[in-house]
Amino acid sequence: MACSQPLLIHSDGTGTCTVPGCLATTLADAVLRHRMVVNCGAVLGRRCTVCHRPGPAGVPAPDTPGDRRLCEGSALVHVDLGVECSLPSCETDADRGSWLARHADIRSCSSLPEGCGVCAPGSPA
Repeated sequence: MACSQPLLIHSDGTGTCTVPGCLATTLADAVLRHRMVVNCGAVLGRRCTVCHRPGPAGVPAPDTPGDRRLCEGSALVHVDLGVECSLPSCETDADRGSWLARHADIRSCSSLPEGCGVCAPGSPA
């Protein structure tokens, strides 16, 4: 099932989608099903109410220890739910949600205009 609504990935490695039940699987699987995936830190910054609970008068909370600098590379999720980054120095974590949350640019390999050499039939494993 493809979802036409955006998937918002938070700094804690969780996701938000406005479609009820859409995130019933892993975050990596959700990336594959969404046309648009965005990192809340890249789009909303401290205005994200999931990552920065507003205090009195709607003022965003100060930066939390979980705040970290976003990777400048592009995160790519493959059909088998494997992940890679366009920057060779970016190491994947055991926790895929946290790893995805560190990237401002997140996409599924099916969105690549030239196709995916890893997931294409007949490509080397």
